[in-house]
Amino acid sequence: MNLSREELDKFTSASVDPSAPKPVRKSFENVDLTDEELVHRLKERTGVKPTFLLRQEYERRLKQRGI
Repeated sequence: MNLSREELDKFTSASVDPSAPKPVRKSFENVDLTDEELVHRLKERTGVKPTFLLRQEYERRLKQRGI
């Protein structure tokens, strides 16, 4: 699965929590998810529930891959 900056931007703009609600201390909470699981959870939750921690993991993967 290819992750993209554009897809992350869409998830962020449609989210109920586009920015960090408070200092975040749960780094790497979703590191065990596959790319597919991560995207699936984002699609399920976007616009309904907070997704900041999921998007934070997505962003980490993009940086890790040089995207």
